[in-house]
Amino acid sequence: MDFNTILKSHQLIAKNFIETRPAAGLFLDCGAGKTLSTLASLYELNEPYHILVVAPKAIAVSTWKKEIKKWGDIFPYTSLIVNEKDKNYSTKIRHQLYQNVLDCSKATVFSINRENFVDLVLHLPENQYGQRVWPFGTVVFDELQSFKSHTSQRMKALQTVRPYMNRVIGLTGTPTPNGLMDLWGEIYALDQGARLGQTITAYRNTFFYPIKYIKNRPVDWAPFPGAKEEIYRRISDIIVSIDTDGLDLPDLIVNDISVHLSPAERKIYDRLRIDKVLEFDGVTITAKQAAGLQQKLSQLASGALYVSKDSKEYIKVHEEKLDICEYIIDNTSSPVLIAYHFKSDLDMLQERFPYGVQITTSSQIQDDWNAGKIPLAFIQPKSCGLGLNLQSGPGHTLVWYTLDFNYEDYYQMNKRLYRPGQTMPVTIHRLITENTIDERVAKALERKEANEQELIDAVKWALQTN
Repeated sequence: MDFNTILKSHQLIAKNFIETRPAAGLFLDCGAGKTLSTLASLYELNEPYHILVVAPKAIAVSTWKKEIKKWGDIFPYTSLIVNEKDKNYSTKIRHQLYQNVLDCSKATVFSINRENFVDLVLHLPENQYGQRVWPFGTVVFDELQSFKSHTSQRMKALQTVRPYMNRVIGLTGTPTPNGLMDLWGEIYALDQGARLGQTITAYRNTFFYPIKYIKNRPVDWAPFPGAKEEIYRRISDIIVSIDTDGLDLPDLIVNDISVHLSPAERKIYDRLRIDKVLEFDGVTITAKQAAGLQQKLSQLASGALYVSKDSKEYIKVHEEKLDICEYIIDNTSSPVLIAYHFKSDLDMLQERFPYGVQITTSSQIQDDWNAGKIPLAFIQPKSCGLGLNLQSGPGHTLVWYTLDFNYEDYYQMNKRLYRPGQTMPVTIHRLITENTIDERVAKALERKEANEQELIDAVKWALQTN
């Protein structure tokens, strides 16, 4: 499918979906054009309201600005995060910018990162009478799953200002990264509880039953028979997902590489797994809680072990994954991107490959990667896995050094390379240490992917491009 056909599809979304709904969610695959679809819609609507984009910092700082500029500056644009040199505003200047919103007479796109959304709500601009006002008639929540937690401060802040929004648009490629329970907060942001209940408690009581208790309190739930279908039915009128099967994407190869531990290394791993206490290199390491043990085992499977929960000091145990990375790099003729999880991963990678560059949200680093100037790069999916477009250059190989249970991070990271604009087959190598927690994480991610796809399929709208 060529770009003109894709653009036509975006315009169809604008005319047939967003324009007719004061609240709309686009559950689109990464790279399928959520930003462009939204801008095209807002441009056609031509409403007199200011537009607020709430997004992860990388997206809020660069993606929206670049997209608006690419289409001829169709909207005035102001960042509430960084200045023209990409330097963070001080709190004082940022608060002044909030006040300046009222002085803009023409509808303007303002962007703010999700971490500062609460700050914005708490320091709303005042009108000439000294009254707090919500000056944004339209709000776009880019990566809507950022509001999935009903207990978060950003959700509480949203609830105070949501009644004053005329139009709300939610964008996400991962609507349920950890299951259906995530949906309540996201849909509430769109409809203020009209479809799934005014509170998370009402949502749970209607669609779920408890399956796990701690001290007689339910801590985990499962959907009633037929609940998933009913949830999908209730939200189908405000959620659209595009069938992107027609996009001419190259092949995707996911290659799991087994990592072997020596007998001595295996003994260390098993001792920690069974005893939850390890005497190693003159240090006693303990992990009595399940979550702590999980982290320790994951660290150890990748070659290092932090001395304690709060310590930055770690012990290097093995270099098995480093050796495999070296083999992959030596046998790959194009740039290689390595996704790491722990700081110890990065330290060991930088020690073994000192020429590697750490990917950040910097526009210059992204441009250098896409220009083929960086042969090897390291990236932390949790901090840089959203909003970066790394598919335009010669790099099409991703290595997962350490997998994590967070499906959203996993999915979004893979989509930095495998998305429209990529012209080469993408290879994703997953380094999985045999008979360790790595294998459990890999299987858990596959299960979550199946759940995610189930929701996407339930609300999918196959575009007709005639």
